Amino acid sequence: MGRQRWIWLLALPALAHGAVVRGRVGLDVNGDGRLSADEPPLAGVVVSDETSLVRSDAAGRYQLTLAGPATVFVVNPSGTWPSGRWWQPVTAGAAIDFALVRQDQSGPLTFVQGTDMHWNPTASPQYQQYIAALNALPPSVRFVLHTGDLVRDWNGTTADAAQELLTGYQRDTAALRRPLRELPGNHEVWGTANQAVAETSVGFGKALYRGSLGPCCYAFRWGAYHFLCLDATTVDGRQVGYGVTAATVAWLRQYLADVPPGEPLVIAVHEPLGDAAGDQELAGLLTGRRLLLTLCGHWHSRGSSQWGGAPQVVGGATSYAWHGYLPFPPQPFGYVVYRLADTQVEWAYGDWAEPHAIDLQRPGFEATWQATTQVQGQVLDLGGRIRTVTAELAGTRSELTVQRTGALTTSFSGQVASGGAPQGIYDLTLTASDGTASWTETLPVVLTEGPTEPATPGAVEYHGLLRGNLAADDQLDLHGASLAVGSLPTSASGTRLEFRGEAPLGRLRKVVLRVGAGRQASLSELCLLVDGRRVVDPRFPFRLPRTTSGPRNEVVYYLDPTYRGPRGTAP
Repeated sequence: MGRQRWIWLLALPALAHGAVVRGRVGLDVNGDGRLSADEPPLAGVVVSDETSLVRSDAAGRYQLTLAGPATVFVVNPSGTWPSGRWWQPVTAGAAIDFALVRQDQSGPLTFVQGTDMHWNPTASPQYQQYIAALNALPPSVRFVLHTGDLVRDWNGTTADAAQELLTGYQRDTAALRRPLRELPGNHEVWGTANQAVAETSVGFGKALYRGSLGPCCYAFRWGAYHFLCLDATTVDGRQVGYGVTAATVAWLRQYLADVPPGEPLVIAVHEPLGDAAGDQELAGLLTGRRLLLTLCGHWHSRGSSQWGGAPQVVGGATSYAWHGYLPFPPQPFGYVVYRLADTQVEWAYGDWAEPHAIDLQRPGFEATWQATTQVQGQVLDLGGRIRTVTAELAGTRSELTVQRTGALTTSFSGQVASGGAPQGIYDLTLTASDGTASWTETLPVVLTEGPTEPATPGAVEYHGLLRGNLAADDQLDLHGASLAVGSLPTSASGTRLEFRGEAPLGRLRKVVLRVGAGRQASLSELCLLVDGRRVVDPRFPFRLPRTTSGPRNEVVYYLDPTYRGPRGTAP
């Protein structure tokens, strides 16, 4: 399939703007994915090429004069869904028909967003695990949206390397048993970072994506909702930037002209929307309209903010495992489940590595724990099965209070006791159960309240790399040994921490980086060398905390040579 799509792409440049594309839109009564001559037409259906759009006539026929990229797609009306392909690359002289089927789209809608897959051959087994996890979700999940950065990188590749990534992604994704819609991200812009690829090359920029995976800007319907899948990656020659493109805004202006202001809209983009020129123009276009939600990715983080008067949800990164977040991220990171019920919007993060993702929301993963700590979180629980949640810390078990929260999750809260354990780093184990089966999440926590194990002086060896806006008088406190940043060697990559000396030996080692007001810095690769082991702060194997401006302007790391959890030792 991948090779065939590449051949389609080679044919695209032969079609000049102004070429006419004709076809029909109708109901696929026999469900074979094709539109037969005797099957009923559908009138008033939008067909577009990302630049202009037309509607089918009473006989289901349309005629579109190409004004944009040579890829044509249909916007399925409410209560229908494509039974075959919903987009087609245009080939000379071909008629393009679109077959739709009737579908019950009443009631609440549940769907999944995956983002930043960065598919590559070494990640294939884990990506297949992600697809299997989506297939195992309840039937109430109606479709999946992939919001960009589908493959590792097309920007700097050759044509053959890009084809290998495309073929592998399509092969593994073909196992998904739910309808899928996709968007390109900044990594699906081919050849811009490869000087050996001419800007006139077939497929350069976004043409490869369009010829193989579909339009970069389009819409589809589900029930009352309009899903607006928009292109937020700008390309100027070889320069790739962020912000909704002018062409996307122009297309959406035409599309919304026939959409009543009260009908609900959902936006899907790769890069989060902000204050870029195209984003501001889009915000103006949506003024007075009923925007419910924007879903995006790109940042490889999770969270939400407000944009356009509605929530904007950043979807984590399906690819967290092949970017170093193993054996687990601090919270579920692999995909997001959404539920829309009229104007009510719910979402919850899931993870392809576990069927019931347990999301400890408070305290945050960077916080320290006391002898008794208040916790709060939720379990992804689409079927409402979870009955109990327990926590175990340093051998002490705590029962937590559970409560059903909305349609997607069961929440938990309560006090977690350490049972008088000494200060140190421990694995917290959260277990959710439905009375028959159980699921666990284990994550490291730093216990800073409790007995202190005796400390004796001894030889220590610290290593790390300081980055940021540093001054010579900034300080590092290495569990009692203090030194100035100015005394450390510097290199092109940063300031290198290499400390060998005498310091108190105890279980919990505290490392504090203090910088002056208005400056920021981080300490990466921090480790304590103990008997050949590189002991690290297991909370930060990937994402590094930075100092923040303020009276203290410091960041604190903790090391525990006795901790043997899965993140306690650096490779």
